Amino acid sequence: MKKLLALLMITAAMAACSKKEEAPKSSAESAMQSAAESAKSAASDAAAAAGKAADAAKEAASGAAADVSAAAEKAKTDADKAMAQAKEATKDAVNSTADKAKDAVNK
Repeated sequence: MKKLLALLMITAAMAACSKKEEAPKSSAESAMQSAAESAKSAASDAAAAAGKAADAAKEAASGAAADVSAAAEKAKTDADKAMAQAKEATKDAVNSTADKAKDAVNK
């Protein structure tokens, strides 16, 4: 009988101890879950901000590329004009020199 009573007391003590452990564990689990949700929310916000920053950088790069393309096209047009003017000036110089040479020969 004493053994049965001792066994019951031990079982009751173990049940009481396990209930005491569960309460803090539940509270700790709740805190951990709350922290995990906060971290998840912060990560989500950071990912959204990074996405917005990437979009802004992409737009800026696109605008810069368009500006560079326009500048390159203008430079090409200017170079073509300068080349045409140089050809015309060279042609005029050759003709003028040839005319002077003819005049010198004819005198």
